[in-house]
Amino acid sequence: VTITVKPLPEAGKPASFKGAVGTFRMESLLEKDHFSTDETGKLIITIGGAGNMQLMTAPDVQWPKEVEAFDSRITDNIDKNLVPLAGTKTFEIPFAVQSPGTYKIPSIQYSYFDPASGSYKVLSTQELSFSVTKGTGHPATSFSEEHKKNDSLLNKIFARRWLLILFVAGFIIIAMIFWLSGDKKKEKEKEEEIIKAPEVVTVS
Repeated sequence: VTITVKPLPEAGKPASFKGAVGTFRMESLLEKDHFSTDETGKLIITIGGAGNMQLMTAPDVQWPKEVEAFDSRITDNIDKNLVPLAGTKTFEIPFAVQSPGTYKIPSIQYSYFDPASGSYKVLSTQELSFSVTKGTGHPATSFSEEHKKNDSLLNKIFARRWLLILFVAGFIIIAMIFWLSGDKKKEKEKEEEIIKAPEVVTVS
């Protein structure tokens, strides 16, 4: 079987192109559009359609300079039995703002190559706005920080797994030694009882 693979055309390739090939749609929304500086906001971007969805990465977001964005959480809802793959991919991006005010997230763009038309296409979302009020002054704990804490604890346990294995193995070996020693002691006591037992002489 001979397979001919065509390269993607260079002509008309958008700057935002990241390798997505297929037919897609995109929408974005904010989990809440009003919160305080103590809280964490969340931008949710969903891309649906059919194509090489497993290779898709999060679109670039032009965040306002006052916004601190964290690592995104990716949720796949893809039917792998279809060719090409079809379904949705959701990116949840938590973010925090330390200064009160009204902010806008510009339109998000995501480009892909449509093999049916043989051309590049660009998806765009609507502009999103949100307002932030002054909180108590305690910075919000981000999803990323909580994730890093959990990862740090798991990494520490994983890094010392050999010590845990040695401890468990040592405990099992010590328990077996005590168990065997107990059995030998019982056998020795039985032998001593047999030796000390008086000899019975039968007189006919």
